[in-house]
Formats: sequence, C-alpha cells, structure tokens
Amino acid sequence: MPTLSRKKVLLSRLLLAWRNQLRLSADSEASSDEDSSDEDISYATLYLVLESRRYVTPRERVERPPSRINYYLTRMPDSDFKLHFRMPRPYFHAVCRAIATFPEFQSVIGKLQKASVEVHVMALLKILGSMDGQGHAADFLSVGGHTPESLLAKRVVTALMRIKSEVICWPGLRERREIAERIKNVSDLPNYIVLIDGTLFPLSQRPENHGEDFFSRKSSYAINGLIVCDGRERIRYENVGWPGSSHDNRVWRNCRLAQHQYDHFADNEYILGDSAYQASNVLIPAFKKCRGSEIPLKENTFNTQLAKIRIRVEHCIGTLKGIFPLLKRLRATIRNVGELNSTISLIRPAIILHNLTVNDKLPDAWIDCDEAENNEPIELPSGTNECRRAYLRDYIFDSVH
Repeated sequence: MPTLSRKKVLLSRLLLAWRNQLRLSADSEASSDEDSSDEDISYATLYLVLESRRYVTPRERVERPPSRINYYLTRMPDSDFKLHFRMPRPYFHAVCRAIATFPEFQSVIGKLQKASVEVHVMALLKILGSMDGQGHAADFLSVGGHTPESLLAKRVVTALMRIKSEVICWPGLRERREIAERIKNVSDLPNYIVLIDGTLFPLSQRPENHGEDFFSRKSSYAINGLIVCDGRERIRYENVGWPGSSHDNRVWRNCRLAQHQYDHFADNEYILGDSAYQASNVLIPAFKKCRGSEIPLKENTFNTQLAKIRIRVEHCIGTLKGIFPLLKRLRATIRNVGELNSTISLIRPAIILHNLTVNDKLPDAWIDCDEAENNEPIELPSGTNECRRAYLRDYIFDSVH
C-alpha cells in the first residue's frame, strides 16, 4: 500500500476539521453567522495555501562532501589506488592522457561544465572493478546517483573505442618473426606467432529472446568470445559476442583471421590452439586423447611442449577477468540486440585497458643471450593440415630427444 505524503495527510486532517466545525456551527444556536463565516474563510484560505505549495516544509540544501578526486590522484597510497581503480597510478594517468583531447570530454560554452577526464575514467574503472556492474561510484566520486554508469562511463567507452585499432592491432611481418623466435626459445615450436583460446563471459540471468542459445557447456548463461594474444599476453585480436552455446572452433572459423588468412599470416606462420580447434592452414592445435587409449609418445611430447607456451593465453584471460571482476558475471538484462551490444560494450573497453596496462617486460626465461641471427621461418612441407602437424610433431620429438 502506498505511503501518504505529509502534505496529503495535513490536507485530509484540515478537511476533517473543517467539516466538524461546520456541523458544530449548524447545531449551535448561540453562534453568530458572522463568526461562522470568518472561520469558513480561515479554513478555505489555509487549505488553498497548502494545496498550492509543492512542499509543506522549507527545503534545505544538502551539501555534498568536498570532492575527494585530488586525494585519489595525489595522496592516496599506491596500494589503495590500485585496489579501488584496478591499475597502478602511472598507467591510470597514461590512459587519461590517451583520451583527454577527445570531444567526449570537452565542455561546451553555455552548458554545464563537464567533469575532468580523470573522473570519467575512475567511474568506468569502478564499474568494471565491481561484481554487480554498479561500482557504487556516486558517493565515492561525489557525483549524482546514476551519473557514473549512465554518462561518465559511456563517454569513456566511446573514447576508448576510438583508439581500439591502435591498441588491439595485428603484428607486422618483422614483429611476427620476433614473436615466433621468442616462442621457439621457450617451447621449441617453430613459426608460432600468436596463441588462441575461447572464453565465456557469464551472465547473471537468462536473455529473454533465444535464451537457450546462451546456455553454455558450464551450465550457465554466457557470452562466448575468442581471444588471440602474443607471448607477452598482449591481446592482438578479439571476437566477442557469440552465444554461450557456440563451439570455440565455430567462433574461430567465422572470425576475420580464419576467413582472411593471407592478410594476417605469411607462409609457414601458425597460430597455436588447444585440442578444441580443428587443424587448418594456419592453426595447429594439440592432439586429442582418444577414449579408452593412451596418447602416443610423440603426440604427448608435442602437447607437453605446446602447453609450455599455451599457458600464456590462459593466463592472459585470467588476468583480464582478475583485473575487471565484472567480466566474471555480467549483470545485465538482455531483451534485444541493443541491450546485447550494450553488454558487449563493457567487455571490449576492458580488453583495451588490459592492453594499455600490460607489462611489456619480458620474463628472464624468455631472454636468449645466444639468439640466432637468422630468424627466417622454417620451411614446412606442403600438403594436408594433418601432415603439417605430424611434421611439427616429429620435429619437436627429435629436438627434445
């Protein structure tokens, strides 16, 4: 049952008192007509005054607490800053500088001045760093209740998408050879330039339209995505937005890398994947273990060497979701394509921020002091995809043994 406002209660009580006064005046023979008329005028005047007012008590301005942004930017301890905003302070300022000149953050003459780019980025980071998608950033940033999610964060998302092609980019020929050489130093696998793996971004509830398509193999509703990264865990390509029931190999076959292979791979360059993928001209996966039998020694040796470097893409995805916990459970109501795109629009900025803050320092195990001068790709035999994988299997087995 709805609660009556204080104004409504006062008006009801005033009408009741007025009616009682009229009854008393009619029953009392001693009261004069003049006194009764004056009381009626008083009640009517008071009623009209209360009815015309929006509020029955004076409005008091609630002062906001002083802005704490300067404290966050300059005096907050580094450990607390990273805890709240999911990245070290130097990386945070680098992100702000990268998008500060974009029109989304420029104030317009004659309109309310926009908040600084730092406040905008903080709002998005608080949302991505929360498990519920809200971030509780309003009080934290001293802004309006719905401002962080509805306005500030959306501006940052738009700005980050402007630089997506510069941040998530495919390596050139020279860089691909450098990546392949580093991977070979770790795993003895030649000519591998990137690593591929699929991942699920769970949803908090079932989408209303075709929700069964989003039911994943992990018995939850999710959005499927494909992540391709190099050995430094820098994401080089993403294909996010598939229903959770989609197989990883299907997502791969329909992505731009698979359909336009010659634009991304030179001869004898390959992408490394797990056994969920089917071998192709540019993708060589791990060998599957047949049910009821042991995997042969050569295949097992190949898989062991492959796992030494393939762990990088799994660590990359784990880092992405660890920094931005929202990706572990997207709290969104998906009723149409527009709301699906809005949900995906929070995943891609997280990937961009991951690349902007990834540590480029190589682990010591990856540094080869006796690096060979000739980094040309090893020639592999032409033929079927399985023939090429078999050749690499024998090549790895001979190298290890």
